Amino acid sequence: MRPGIRASLEKKELRAREPIRIKLSSEEAVHAAVFGWGADNRIIRLYPNRAVSDPTLEAGGSVILPRAGEGHIWSAPMPGNAEDHEAFIVLAAGERLAFEGLTRRAGDSVEKTILAGVPATSFFAALAKLDTSRLALTVLPYRVTR
Repeated sequence: MRPGIRASLEKKELRAREPIRIKLSSEEAVHAAVFGWGADNRIIRLYPNRAVSDPTLEAGGSVILPRAGEGHIWSAPMPGNAEDHEAFIVLAAGERLAFEGLTRRAGDSVEKTILAGVPATSFFAALAKLDTSRLALTVLPYRVTR
């Protein structure tokens, strides 16, 4: 059975390097993961990460990511582009899954993050190896401009 998680962005139209906030809520306890899907069709893992090894929501709970003290999530158009369309992918399951095996985590700099991304085809091939019958997937598209 898939968990009933709700995910939303504070804003869907963003300026480059404007902080992004993602709200997650669930009526049941869930383990979550958040991935960034860039305009270059590459995907990186935002959560779990070094600071948050197992993002969980308690039953009836909600969270806004990033939490206080975790830094910022932001985006910018690809070099040479005035705007791009990108998305976040939110996965949730009632039990801990190997989300780390889907892609590498975001780097400590823009350059390292770009290098860490894996092609979307590789991400979805790895995702297909998980038990998707018990996994909720939400895509949160947005537009980023210079």
